[in-house]
Amino acid sequence: MSVLVQNFTPMTSAQYDATSALLKPVLEGFEGYLGFHAAAVVDGGMQITELWTTSDAHKTWISDVVATKAPAEAIAAMKVTYTPLHDVVLAGSPVTA
Repeated sequence: MSVLVQNFTPMTSAQYDATSALLKPVLEGFEGYLGFHAAAVVDGGMQITELWTTSDAHKTWISDVVATKAPAEAIAAMKVTYTPLHDVVLAGSPVTA
């Protein structure tokens, strides 16, 4: 089942930008990523929202890729929530939730 991933991390926007530059090229082809990523500066850090096929696919992304490139303190303090989706539309094409 597709999931909405909401990830809070206490990174600054500068830390996010530096880390994101390393991660984005890998993210595009990572198994389970559904092609939606958005980041917002919020009180105390960054709120990152993505669409994934499963929570396990996202957890693999975090452990295998993000944890090797992001600041260790940001990884340790991450708060991730997974919400199962009923329906998703990306660029006019439905995705099976």
